[in-house]
Amino acid sequence: MSKPIILAVFNNKGGTGKTTITFNLAAGINRRGHSVLMVDLDPQHNLTMAVGLPAKSKHVGDLLTGDAQWEDVIEMTKTNGHPFGFLPASLDLQRSDAILSNDAEFFALRNLIEEEVEKAPDTFYDFVVIDCPPNLGILTRNALCAAHYYIVPLQGENFAFQGLAQIIKQATRIKKDFNRSLELAGILKNRFGERTKFGSEIKKALVDSKLPVFTAAIRQSIGLMESAADHKSIFEYDPGSNGAEDFNQLVDELLAVLTTAK
Repeated sequence: MSKPIILAVFNNKGGTGKTTITFNLAAGINRRGHSVLMVDLDPQHNLTMAVGLPAKSKHVGDLLTGDAQWEDVIEMTKTNGHPFGFLPASLDLQRSDAILSNDAEFFALRNLIEEEVEKAPDTFYDFVVIDCPPNLGILTRNALCAAHYYIVPLQGENFAFQGLAQIIKQATRIKKDFNRSLELAGILKNRFGERTKFGSEIKKALVDSKLPVFTAAIRQSIGLMESAADHKSIFEYDPGSNGAEDFNQLVDELLAVLTTAK
């Protein structure tokens, strides 16, 4: 497996569960014995709050603009003996968004990661999992320009499928113009009621679209909401829950996709 495999969790609509998915997907991959770096690129910094980190004077935006060094920002720990790192966000990340204002800055995150890999190619993280903002601004473009794969969370709601078409169009443009390595790993059904009118219609539309869709789906789960409030992954909070089962299935399926792609 090449180092690192970079995954972006992306939807340009808020409230689709990107943060919960990023946190638990990263934790699940880490539990499989891989070192993982999580990156919070959303100025709302929900992932940073979910992890439970105290506020820091420096954040990932400072890294991207050259106002901080890697060691000033990164938080490191180990779970089950495997390295688990985190680059936190802050409300001040909006300032970084304004500074990174042209096409040349689309590669700030990619360049940053490549520099760190070059310093320590044998010890850098196996995976980087990025939580994107709910828009296609400069920070999301940084994520997609750095990523090898992106995952789109989708709910069974009115207009969700129309929004999906725009997301795929945006990512395809990034692939064509800036990052030929970018691929859609899959659409992830999240809190998706297939028996509802919208859910059944979107399910059919997904089949007709021929887009890759994960067999795994994340069910509505109180445990997932409670675990984030407790600053724990679902695997730590309630390993026997539906949420843990769903994310285990997702991790297995994703790793199989990546192995096949390799």
